[in-house]
Amino acid sequence: MARQRKNRRASGRKRDALPSGMERVRPPNKRLRGLLQLLVDIPAAAERGLVSVKLPDDQGPRALVMFDVGILLRASNALKAIRVLCAEWHWEFAVATIRQLFELVINMEQLAAQPDREGAIFRYAKYGLLQTVRHQQLDLLYQQKTGREIDEQRLAVLEQMLEQTFPEFRSVGRTGHIHFARTWSGHDARYLAEHSRHPLRVDQYDLLYASWSEQTHAAPAALLETMFPRGLSPERIIAGDLVRIVETITMAITLFLELWALLPHAPQPETSEFHEWRTRMIDEARKLGAPIPPASEGPK
Repeated sequence: MARQRKNRRASGRKRDALPSGMERVRPPNKRLRGLLQLLVDIPAAAERGLVSVKLPDDQGPRALVMFDVGILLRASNALKAIRVLCAEWHWEFAVATIRQLFELVINMEQLAAQPDREGAIFRYAKYGLLQTVRHQQLDLLYQQKTGREIDEQRLAVLEQMLEQTFPEFRSVGRTGHIHFARTWSGHDARYLAEHSRHPLRVDQYDLLYASWSEQTHAAPAALLETMFPRGLSPERIIAGDLVRIVETITMAITLFLELWALLPHAPQPETSEFHEWRTRMIDEARKLGAPIPPASEGPK
């Protein structure tokens, strides 16, 4: 080790030196500090409220509270994941997490539009059980196919459940092939976006499932710049990424706040707190020259 350090000093090389002709450019993280802090403050406020939730004694109301709490906690963790990725300038990997937030929003909008929200929640949860049973069945079948011992009795129970427990999600085609519904509501994300009352929901869908979809799937368009660089200066590359990062963070915050307002049994933020977050987000986005997202529906 000492000899390696001596050799580096003799050659004038530094630790982690870049190849000749390359330069290390540090992104201006200080400029993002305000937006990144919002991705700390908002989940922290949501989780403080969740900790203080008092669960009803009756099973029905208790289940409704637990449902909304579970949705909000998932979304809070999504915001924290987006912060980690954007703090390291990996906005393209945060896009997949934003799609989770978007799908939570459009599905909670669909739930809210039902005349019987409690009944719709039961259907949503039952579809989740169907997915769990199918995943466990497929896992056992894979283990069996790869020569490992499996619990045959458990596999039989799972297959019986798939045959008998979910008639509302199961159908048999003309050739005898069994089909399971792809979603709990019977509608895909495009349909839910088109039937949302939010005026920009379809535009958000187009952005996340078309324009930014190549980032989620590592499609050729996402790799084009790396394969065929245009010779842009580091400063221009950073400036372009900065805009994308701000768009990513502001969309994530906007969707999270909209989702929170759709969960009536989760503790809601104070109106003043909501507007403070919104104002801070807009101010920070303006400083960085990024588009301002439309107003979210705040707490009632």
